[in-house]
Amino acid sequence: GSESGRPVSSEVTFEAGNLARMADGAATVRIGNSQVLATAVQKRLEAFYAGRSPVRVDYRERAIATGKIPGTPTRREQNFTDTELRITQLVARAILPVVPDTVVYDSQVMITLLAGDGRMDVDVACINAASAALSISSSQTP
Repeated sequence: GSESGRPVSSEVTFEAGNLARMADGAATVRIGNSQVLATAVQKRLEAFYAGRSPVRVDYRERAIATGKIPGTPTRREQNFTDTELRITQLVARAILPVVPDTVVYDSQVMITLLAGDGRMDVDVACINAASAALSISSSQTP
């Protein structure tokens, strides 16, 4: 249970097709009261890799998702935080080994925290959402 008396749900819920319809693939994952959205977009032209990764991952944690207002004078989001960088690298390390060597299109995965309760890390939800979004996007590539 949690400190407030309500049990923390460990149920994982996947949804696709409701948000980010312009992306090649999009999925939301909810674990407990935390929810993340991952969108995947692929280039339509072949890329020359020259030793670089075919997938770029970005994770952003908007302040409003955790119920905060940015503390900057302009009230705008700033640079990446340490948590955002850690989760970005964690998701990239989890996804890259399963990307086949035959991939010829660049892909970008954007992960956004939609709701966070602050009680649990969202890294597992981010990995699952990114994987689902990439799977959906690769099935729609011509």
